Amino acid sequence: FIRESEHNYRMEDKSYTIMTQRGCPFSCSFCIESFLQNEFGKKEHLRRVNVDRAIKELKYAKEVLGHTVVAFWDDVFPINPEWLDEFLPRYKTEIDLPFFCYTYPSTTKLDMLLKLKEAGCDSITMGVQSGSERILKDVFDRRSNNKQVLKAADVLVKSGIANIAIDLIPKTAFDTEQDLIDTLELLLQLPYELTPSFYNELAIYPNYPIHEKLKDQELIGSSNAVTEDLYLFYFKLMALTPIKRMDRNM
Repeated sequence: FIRESEHNYRMEDKSYTIMTQRGCPFSCSFCIESFLQNEFGKKEHLRRVNVDRAIKELKYAKEVLGHTVVAFWDDVFPINPEWLDEFLPRYKTEIDLPFFCYTYPSTTKLDMLLKLKEAGCDSITMGVQSGSERILKDVFDRRSNNKQVLKAADVLVKSGIANIAIDLIPKTAFDTEQDLIDTLELLLQLPYELTPSFYNELAIYPNYPIHEKLKDQELIGSSNAVTEDLYLFYFKLMALTPIKRMDRNM
């Protein structure tokens, strides 16, 4: 049984989801990519479809299925400049639909973002996950830091892409109050054009590298555990940061 509102929403959703690349150059401990790379190795891990094949699929989505928006769900879309230099001009000429994609702080370069925008990118999300460098480095195994995030954020704004968001994982088994403070302080430093996209509690799956970290009592910080009320307090403050950042720029 589908409620009428749900049915109408599904009928009106004209976005087409596609992945042009399998695999990720990074290996965050909470992500399936870390598990796959440990199981099968990193050699030949990144695989991208032929440009002709990608364009053919998108033409079918547009001309036959009637989709009017494209969502590239590649883990990090702007990771292969040579492939994109071939793909983006053809996408603009043959598809010419607005599209969404993901980026990562160290892959966020102005020259590539301008090419993405010219081809039709009107929405992009950058994975940040935390403002706590302890969480980023020791728990998530991320190759980014706050300095890189802030630099990439400025570049995203300069690109002129209309809708810019950041992904956060603000609730984990490893948090202390200081980690939440660090994330709040990072959000306050970001340009007001960036919108936080909040997720709830981090899910930890068996056999992922982060699962082993649960055994490290120093990482968990059990003596500084964050209560549900404290999480709620900081989440409300984080949700207000775009308003504070906008006031700062007025």
